[in-house]
Amino acid sequence: MLKGFFEPLVFILGLEMNLYETLGVGLTATHSEIKKAYKKAASANHPDKEGGCPNKMAGINLAYEVLSDPEKRDRYNRTGETAKKPELIDQVISIITQRLCAIMEGNNYEPANYFNKLMTEMEGNIQQCKSATIQLETAIRKLGYLIDNCVIKNEVMKAGLQLQLTSMKMKLEKLHEQEPVFNLSRKVLEECEYTGELPQRYVTSFTTSATSF
Repeated sequence: MLKGFFEPLVFILGLEMNLYETLGVGLTATHSEIKKAYKKAASANHPDKEGGCPNKMAGINLAYEVLSDPEKRDRYNRTGETAKKPELIDQVISIITQRLCAIMEGNNYEPANYFNKLMTEMEGNIQQCKSATIQLETAIRKLGYLIDNCVIKNEVMKAGLQLQLTSMKMKLEKLHEQEPVFNLSRKVLEECEYTGELPQRYVTSFTTSATSF
């Protein structure tokens, strides 16, 4: 997976209990089934009750909020996201600012062209993303071929393979969504310039070190 610059953007399926599991319903659950499951889960986990858990209750509320809304549920089914994405430029500025501050802090805020450092890191992540996309596209094509050319009588096994294929396609969709983020991030960084000079004490120190050889 991508490290550093764009790691926060990558959606990794299956690391946490999904919303359907939170309510204990299937992927094809109807609105009434979801509502019934929500009431049952809320009753058992309400913080005011003995044994209730605020964190679990928050997850239950989120699951119901998303799955009871057709538009939010459709987005969650396609992308795994529980909320609408912010505007592209807002995503880019937020990520660049956070990463820039992290690099500056890691270098004790010493004078340097951090825009170049960040651009180098971004280019590396772009190459990783391209490589991951090619590998995932190949894997999806191969798995799809195997599924289409295998006779599987066990419905659970068949459903499991289809779920794996769907999971891989969702990851691929997330990678494809990164392209405009990469392009805009590059453009934003290209418009940034460091015009400062190194403090005299750094220049003096470097000159003294150089002439000592």
